[in-house]
Amino acid sequence: MAARSGYSGVYDALSHAFRVSTFRPPNLTWTPYASAPATLVNGDKLGACVSATGVVTIYKNNVSVATVTLSAADKAFFNSRGGKVGLWTLLADEASFDDFGGGTVTP
Repeated sequence: MAARSGYSGVYDALSHAFRVSTFRPPNLTWTPYASAPATLVNGDKLGACVSATGVVTIYKNNVSVATVTLSAADKAFFNSRGGKVGLWTLLADEASFDDFGGGTVTP
């Protein structure tokens, strides 16, 4: 099986911050980047986008709230490979997801 790689933009509810990390072979650990302080409340929308320049932009409710610049090595590695979007709900027992099309969610 081929080694996996990835980049992660997450909201850490315990420390009230957005975090960006990367994972690429042959490294066996995540490479963390600086966190940006933030608080999300019910109904907020979190988004992220990475550009070919290696800049990860974090969005809260469609407004850019933080940027993180990847290292030259991470930028070179990921630019030729693309990426995938995923969801993690580790330690987020009360997290819920709507239909991503708007409207109201009743937990």
